[in-house]
Order: sequence, then C-alpha cells, then structure tokens
Amino acid sequence: GGNASGKTNIMRLFTFLSYFICSESKDNIIPQGEIPFKTFFNNDSPSDFFIEYENNNSIYFYTLKIQKNIVKKEILEIKDLKPYAQKVLIFKRENKSDIELNDKYIKGFESEFIKNIRPDISLIAFLKAHYDIPVINNVYNYFANFRTNINEAGEINFIPHQIKTLNLYLEDSKLKKQVEEFISNFDLGLDSFNIEKIDNDRGFSISVKGIHEINNQKEKLNFNYESRGTQSLFFTLANIFTALKTNSVVIVDEIEAGLH
Repeated sequence: GGNASGKTNIMRLFTFLSYFICSESKDNIIPQGEIPFKTFFNNDSPSDFFIEYENNNSIYFYTLKIQKNIVKKEILEIKDLKPYAQKVLIFKRENKSDIELNDKYIKGFESEFIKNIRPDISLIAFLKAHYDIPVINNVYNYFANFRTNINEAGEINFIPHQIKTLNLYLEDSKLKKQVEEFISNFDLGLDSFNIEKIDNDRGFSISVKGIHEINNQKEKLNFNYESRGTQSLFFTLANIFTALKTNSVVIVDEIEAGLH
C-alpha cells in the first residue's frame, strides 16, 4: 500500500487488542479509566473493533465497542471448524452491568462478583484473572502471544521491545544459536553475539557485541556499529523463530527495513 494508506494503523490495532484483552489491572500502567487508543482526530463517536481468527480447530469472533474510555459492548463467539456449524455466544456485555454468559463454557463464577468489573477492563482479562475457564484461557493466550515490533504510538523497534528481545536471548540459548547461524549464513563475517546483563545503580543495562572472525582472530564490535540490516534481523528473527515454536502470531512493520 502507498504512504498514508493505513498499513501501520492496522498493525497498531493488534498491539492494542493484545494489551486490552490481556490487562486485567491497568492501574500501574496508565491512569484508571484510561484506555490507550486514539479516535480519529479525537472524535467522540464510538470506536468499533472486530477480529475473526482460527485457533485450536475453532473460529473465534471478537467484537468490541469503546466510547470515551468505557466499554460499551464486548462480544465473544465461537464456531466449530466444520461444515454447517453455527456461531455460539460465549459472552455478551453491554455497558457495565448487562452481562450474558454461556453456562456451557463459563462455569464456577459468582454472578455478583462479576459486577465488580471496571468499565475500562476487558471481560476476558477479568475472567482470566479470577477463574480457570478453558475457552477464556485459549483466547487470552492467543492474544498474549502476539509478537510485534510496533507499539500503540506506531514506534518501530521501541526500547521495551528491544529489552524484551534481549532478555529472550539471555533466557533461551538455543534461540540465540539459531539466530546466530541464520545471520552468519548471509556471509556478513559475523560469527555470534555476546550479550551481557550488567547490574548498575539504575537497575541494569544490557551490552551487545557482534563477534567477527578477522584474520583467524575473534574481534568484538559494539552492536551500534553493526549494519542496519544485521540489527533489524537480530530483533525480527527472535520474534519469528519464537512464534514458529509456539504457533503464535507475528506482526512486523517495515519488515524490509535495512534488508536488501
């Protein structure tokens, strides 16, 4: 698509839905009652969201309507992945108090307790936090596993994303080795990466250096001086390879940035 045609805005939607569906308490992130989404030129009209996806041999349908940081409607439906199957309502929520639940899927909850849900919180996040409901767990885990290099503001490879990726490499040596082997196949002279987590007065810092073999000697190069393509691969491949192992979704904006 051309510039200003809305490509990035579509990707930002996935980041927002992942945050909204998977955050039961937003008090420590943003002020209470605030949902981090922007209407078109701050329009006060309701914003409608709809996503349909396939997972675990079922098709899920999620509908959300928000107005001025209040959930006006939230609906979750499911359909078996077979001919002539019909949609089944899992829950329907309109405003704060009007909540309809399917007893077949959602059991063990206290009807009075559910009325405590805040108007800016997803019912999925609320149920996940307090009950063990398989269908809710499936939906929650699907959105929680979104892996993306873009945030709600549209920033690419933003700092929290970089830190999360670096921690992923520190925790998973097999993933790090897989990425190193993949990048070295581009014949960039790169052998591996040295990643160190260093405690300091501000908490910690993470040092990254590329290991290059030059005249049979292994030399370290500060990551800032690696090519833009190498830096892009370093962060992008962590998401892609992890998603391949976990069968999750990757949303990458400007995937060609720095790459030929």
